[in-house]
This record gives sequence, structure tokens and C-alpha cells, in this order.
Amino acid sequence: MSPMKQFVSSLVWKDFPIINSSKKSPLFGSTRKLLVIAFLMLFFVSGCILEDETIPDVVNNRIEHTLNYRIARAKEYSEAIYDQTQASVNLSISLEDLGNGSNTVIWDTVFSMRSIREYAAPSDPLKLQKNIARTVGPNEVLRISSSIQYLDQNNTTWSEAKGEIVPRDVRVKQIDISL
Repeated sequence: MSPMKQFVSSLVWKDFPIINSSKKSPLFGSTRKLLVIAFLMLFFVSGCILEDETIPDVVNNRIEHTLNYRIARAKEYSEAIYDQTQASVNLSISLEDLGNGSNTVIWDTVFSMRSIREYAAPSDPLKLQKNIARTVGPNEVLRISSSIQYLDQNNTTWSEAKGEIVPRDVRVKQIDISL
């Protein structure tokens, strides 16, 4: 071995006690085991770091979706308690920018307040189809939302709202609205 290699090897192994396997650690036996354990802990902890996976990868900036809405009553509502019950439905489709939180409505519609019995029967729902094809930014996603407001015979109002992001790779999406 050349004198230079001997000098470097003596420096590495003798002057750094963490790497020198002849030293013993009171907890783990040798410091080499301690070094291996520390490395493994660092490896596993770095694998657990969360990344922002809400922003989808953009292959191209074009989205194409067919959204099929089915709107119907959940049941017949033939009981007397539902005689004065009314409901309205609001549907919307928007582009949401996950980078800055902005939201741009690209389509919405409202079924005005009416008797809950006037909505389509469960066996024959009202069907709406919306085709969305447009160029979007890299952080923009398509969000569908629906809300239902109810008014009963005692003038008590309550509502239900739902929303979800449509993944870019989902071309056809079925949305069931049940009153």
C-alpha cells in the first residue's frame, strides 16, 4: 500500500471514532451498528415525508369529461307528513385552481323550490348530460357540486351539499342526486 493510501486510511479509521469499529457504544455494542441504525432510520423517515399529491400531473392541458346527472326522489313520499315539503336543487360545474384557490363556474342550473313529489320517480330519473372539453392550467381541476334545500310544512329549512373533484383520467362520470 502506498504511503498516501496508508495516511488516508489511518485518518479515516483512527481519527473519527464514530466510524472506528473498535470503539464500543454502551447502548448498541459497536458504533458501526449505531451508524447503520441511524442510516436506516434516516432512510425510512425520508420515505414517510408527505408530498403534495392533490395537484395532478398534466400530460396535456386539455380535459374532456362527460358528466351524466340522474335526479330523482329517494322514495315516493306518499305519507301525509310530506304534503307541504318542498325542495330545490342547485348543480354546478367549476374549474378550481389548486394553486391559488380560485374557482370559476363554467355551468350551473337551479331547479326551483317545488313540491318534493314533483321530482322524477326513482324508477324514471331526470337525466342531464354535460360534455366538458376545454384547455386548463396545470393546477386547475374540474369540480362538481350539488346542493339540495328542503322546506317542510313547519317552515323548517335544511340543506345538503356535496362536491368532488373529477380526476383528469375519468372520462365519464355518473352523478346521482337523490332527494
